[in-house]
Formats: sequence, C-alpha cells, structure tokens
Amino acid sequence: MASEVRTNKLSPASGVNLTLGDSGDTFTLPSGATLAVASGATISNAGTASGFGGNNTPVFRAVGNSDQSLSVSTWTKVQLDSVDIDTDSGWDSGNYRWTVPTGEGGKYFISGAVRLYNAGGDLQEALATIYKNGSELHASWRNYWRFYGSGKAYAAVPTTNGAIELSAGDYIELYAYYSGGASPTITRAQSTHLTIFKLIE
Repeated sequence: MASEVRTNKLSPASGVNLTLGDSGDTFTLPSGATLAVASGATISNAGTASGFGGNNTPVFRAVGNSDQSLSVSTWTKVQLDSVDIDTDSGWDSGNYRWTVPTGEGGKYFISGAVRLYNAGGDLQEALATIYKNGSELHASWRNYWRFYGSGKAYAAVPTTNGAIELSAGDYIELYAYYSGGASPTITRAQSTHLTIFKLIE
C-alpha cells in the first residue's frame, strides 16, 4: 500500500550511513522538482549514471589514402577515402562528405588539413577551408600557407578549424586551393584529414 512521508530533514542514526530503499527500487524526482546539492558537498557514484551531461558523439575522422592532383586557381574537394572513425555512419564515400545524422543537430567542432607537395612559385598561396551544403562556410575558415622562392618544390599543410551550429541533414566537405605556380599534389599522408565531433552543451 502506497504511503507518503512528509518531513523537513532525514538524518542517519549516529555513526551509520543512511540507506534509501533496497536493490531494484526506483526513486523518482517529479517534473519541475529540483535536487539541490550545497557547495562543498560531494556526490559519489559507484554505479551507472544515465541522462547526465552528454558525450562528444557523433565523432568522425577520415584521411586520404591516395594521392590527388590539385588544379591551380580552383577550389578542389579533397577526396578522403580512409575512415578512421565514424560513430554514427554519416560518411558518404561516393561524394567525400559527412552528413549530420537524424536527431544529432547541435554545435560541432570541425578540423581539417591538407598536405601538399611539389608546389612552387614565388609568393603563391595554398588554402584549406570547410564547405557546408555545397558552399564555403565563410572566408574566415580559410587558412593560408604562402610559398617563397620561384622554381622550387615545396610542401605545405594549410589547416582550418572552428565551431559551428549544424542541423540534421547538413553535410560537410574539405576543400583545398592553390593560387599558382606548379600544380601541387595532395598527398596520402595522414596529415590530410577531416575531423568532426559534436560538442557537449
């Protein structure tokens, strides 16, 4: 038979701990109620806590597994074809893009880098940036790497990163650009990558 106890304070007997209920019991805090923990108090958990905080999933990271030519003065999508981690299966290997899964809209951190080599020319620039839904997010996402010395071979790793609000169905791509000189190659080295993870709010 259900009963209700109303009191202003529960205290254990001297020298013992206060135990609530028995194994298998459930305690429910009604909607709108607040459980306040005073400053300096400690909550210790030796069991399983669920519904608290959050996690950083979805998490995604892919790298290039094959060399790719980069046209001069043209934004080129980086063809990442080796997936290290994809917790929610958001990667489209045919279009080289990652899509926010259903129900996973929120704030995300995005990091990308493109390793180029055999690039040359005096004061030429290599850039990396992030595209969302087929268009560059913003020019502020571009990161420049400038070359000095005409007629020499160079390597560069322009990077790009930042946080952005994404909705379910939005897709993210990594793009690279080189302004002139010898046509560079995007190398398969793992410094070429796209990494995405959801932020805990």
